[in-house]
Amino acid sequence: MGDLLAVLDAQGRLRSIHTLSGQVREFTHEPPARLLLADPTARSVLTVSGEDRLDHWDVQQGRRLSTLMVGRKVTSAQFHPKGDRVLVGSADGTAEVLSLSDNKVVGQPMHHGPTLRQVLWFSDGGRLLTVGGPQVRFWEATSTQPSPVRLVHSSDIHHVALFADGARGVSLSKDGEMKVWDAISGEVLGPVLKADVNPQSLSVSPDGLFIGVGSSYGLTLWAQGTDGLWTVRSRHPGWDGSWIFSRNSLEVWVSRADGVVVRLDLMEHAQTVSPLDGAWVELVAGREFSGDHIESLSLEQMTTHRHRWMTSLPTDSTPASLAERHAQRAEVLSGRQQWFAANHHWSEAVKGDPRRLEWKHRRDEALSNLRSGRAVPALTDLPARAPDLTANQVDLSKWFNAGLSNAWLGGSGNDLRELVAAGLPQRTLAFDLRGVVQLGSPASDNLGRSFPRSVEGIKIGQRALRLQFIHGAAWDAIHRTRIGSYRVRYQDGQSREVDLLFGENIGNWWCTPQSSRRFGAAAVVWQGSNEASRNVGMEIRLFQMAWINPKPDQIIDSIDFIAAGESSAPFLIALSLE
Repeated sequence: MGDLLAVLDAQGRLRSIHTLSGQVREFTHEPPARLLLADPTARSVLTVSGEDRLDHWDVQQGRRLSTLMVGRKVTSAQFHPKGDRVLVGSADGTAEVLSLSDNKVVGQPMHHGPTLRQVLWFSDGGRLLTVGGPQVRFWEATSTQPSPVRLVHSSDIHHVALFADGARGVSLSKDGEMKVWDAISGEVLGPVLKADVNPQSLSVSPDGLFIGVGSSYGLTLWAQGTDGLWTVRSRHPGWDGSWIFSRNSLEVWVSRADGVVVRLDLMEHAQTVSPLDGAWVELVAGREFSGDHIESLSLEQMTTHRHRWMTSLPTDSTPASLAERHAQRAEVLSGRQQWFAANHHWSEAVKGDPRRLEWKHRRDEALSNLRSGRAVPALTDLPARAPDLTANQVDLSKWFNAGLSNAWLGGSGNDLRELVAAGLPQRTLAFDLRGVVQLGSPASDNLGRSFPRSVEGIKIGQRALRLQFIHGAAWDAIHRTRIGSYRVRYQDGQSREVDLLFGENIGNWWCTPQSSRRFGAAAVVWQGSNEASRNVGMEIRLFQMAWINPKPDQIIDSIDFIAAGESSAPFLIALSLE
């Protein structure tokens, strides 16, 4: 699919070009399309036409797969990372997730407020954001419920871009106010930056070290220094709207207003005019699918430029020299301890020359340092265990990785301190309520939280008729999705698996005030709020699940707490035996 290019021209016509054979296929598209989206799986595209019409196309076969009528004027859209859904933003400030398999809305409409300029998925597909007016709002993808994270600018926000590390984002408003922020808490990282007013484009380099801002003035490149602060690296006037970071993070390609294609070397501050006038076309074609507007070249010219580029590769773009350039860049970044970017460039160097074992070792070192740098801070303020508790209230002190008063998932005030103050309702069974055993998931990893995928060997050492769990989950899942399990191990060597099924015996700890307090095999044991949830009209809750022990005469040796690898991440608060 890398040789197939989808093109939307100025007249709204959709065509595909096989860039090596030159074969052109034109799609029957009425009315003319005004927006083109590429499926990340490189199998299809989505076009927007009229006020509210979406057409889903198989580009290889040149046929329409389906038509969706949104019922609202579409202003923006983006495919889900898996390509099976599309996020649509509208002029009335509403965002919706549409399933491409049955053309139905997934979850409830999300009401942002002002007209939406942009909608974006996070890379794990578990969260999304909407941009409109002066604010960015964050949402859980499956339930389409609002997140506590919210970001506000002093004027209307024109563009948002997400960093490849999944932990940061950058937003740029009409007045040139630019903020780099933490994707977990929404906290602004460093001072607010001043870019050009009325920005026309915003992008982040794949290694996360450069931000590009396009405006009527030209292209401005910002670089992150060793102190973590962002400063202007270079300014390039005469830009006409076409520029992109290379996928190897070594250069920027710019199509200038005078018709000259320019390569900006990010490593050496160099500016090199490309010897081929078709270099910009190759850049677009190399993205497999592109929604970029191409008006100045005919289809025949584009095909010719592709052939010229394929047969006239510059000497500095050969795999060997590219690998060396990546290794040089990685060496500098490792010295600065910028581990995300260093890992990116060491990985690219290894791809270019897999025989260099020292590069593999350096890549592994960078990845290890990156992971350790993202580790959850050590728990130091765990309260002492109450003296009246017995062995029936299992002591989880060794496995707690957050306190109830800690915002362990990010977001200011996103904690359980109100549970600490109020406790559970009066009950015959006591629980040891002091901390959280949080398991990790792709969603928590992408947000920079390194929680374990499993906690094994929770010591029990006694018999029990029933086990009572106080637990919950962060992030949503489809109903009855297995998001984890408890593995009960007996002294005779046997074990039993207790599946955690989302919506049945465990659920999202964030909820609306009207949410049901009864699940299939669990009940809401406590429901309250915290500072973060109150800011967006939500509440928080915990679930109690009872499990009847099928082997009450056998001593339970230990219990393992295991995540299933879904985005929804389970956590355990307390465990008591009956």
